[in-house]
Amino acid sequence: MAAPAASPTWTKRVPGSALLLFFVSLIAFTYLAVHFWNTYDMELTGLFTALASAAPLVIVYVYYVARPVWAFQAPVDEATVERAVRDATASRRIEPVNERKGVFRTCSAVLEVSDPACTVGWFYSTSGGAGSPYPARSTVFLLPRSRDRKALAAFRDAIAGALLRARAPS
Repeated sequence: MAAPAASPTWTKRVPGSALLLFFVSLIAFTYLAVHFWNTYDMELTGLFTALASAAPLVIVYVYYVARPVWAFQAPVDEATVERAVRDATASRRIEPVNERKGVFRTCSAVLEVSDPACTVGWFYSTSGGAGSPYPARSTVFLLPRSRDRKALAAFRDAIAGALLRARAPS
């Protein structure tokens, strides 16, 4: 008897723009600290050194809390993911998105969902190839616009459940 398929695990990710802002702010504050060190202004040197050590981490944390990106990966093809997302959004109003930005720029399909307000996108990656230890997989992204955590959690569970039903052998 085969083991039951494991449910996809949603993970919270940090957008790439937050990491870029982390490095830019770290470099800028460090540069200013060195500049004021060379001008013998120790008060501003201390200020910018403290900002260089704390501000970039605060920026990433604010992005992580304010603009979370939820994602999961599953070893299924793109058509299975599309069926699962459409099944999970069957009772909701959805609209396809033509302009893909941010985490959705590489997605093959992106949908705007009305309730809860969020954007869902997915893409298929064949990074492993034949005989590779890294199997091909689909990645699903969810970017919430709604602050209703319970509705978003239920929607994520609905997508995961629909994916399990789509993967189950008939």
